[in-house]
Amino acid sequence: MKTNALLVFFFLVALFASTRADYVRDSEGHIVHSGGIYYLVPQDFAGAAIVATSIENPDGCSLAVVEKLLNNKGNAVIIEAMARTAYITTSSSFHLSFHPLPSNNCTKHPQWIIVMDEDFGQNAVMVGARGEFEFPVTGLFYFKTYNSAKHQYNLVFCSNQYTCGPVAIKTDGYENRRLIIAEQAASVKPLVLKLVKTSGDRVASHVSMVV
Repeated sequence: MKTNALLVFFFLVALFASTRADYVRDSEGHIVHSGGIYYLVPQDFAGAAIVATSIENPDGCSLAVVEKLLNNKGNAVIIEAMARTAYITTSSSFHLSFHPLPSNNCTKHPQWIIVMDEDFGQNAVMVGARGEFEFPVTGLFYFKTYNSAKHQYNLVFCSNQYTCGPVAIKTDGYENRRLIIAEQAASVKPLVLKLVKTSGDRVASHVSMVV
């Protein structure tokens, strides 16, 4: 994966060089739990939500993670730290999975996975098992503080200790606002998120379809 040197330096400093790890907090200021279920709510415009969208292709379909303008919080995710820990910090590596998996005909696996989409020309955030994709990218997610007072974070993906990039938005040929891993510091603006706990909320279980 091609990665701009400034981008690599910026995120490695933030993730690995500091000895301080801050707790990640939800929209109400509570510490985020490993294994907890949250909505990842974009802060770029009111009403934005993270959902799954079916992308049709010659072999059937695949499930992509996108940003949409909705009247709800989107599809919830479960955040599972790699280490045995009760809480998520800014140094915690973790997996993301939709919970529950939105109804679809593409996959039975809820895990978020990074895939090199040759047609799209991007390392895109998809949903499914590694074996369902031709070019999966190995790595883990992290949260990086964007604004601690407002409990806002960037989501970052690292394929190894030396190659990291922020999750950002890029529109594909079907006008889907796809989640991707940014490769150049000036190419796209990193996505800013708030984590909203699902307790007391009805979890969205729909999936958007693109034919």
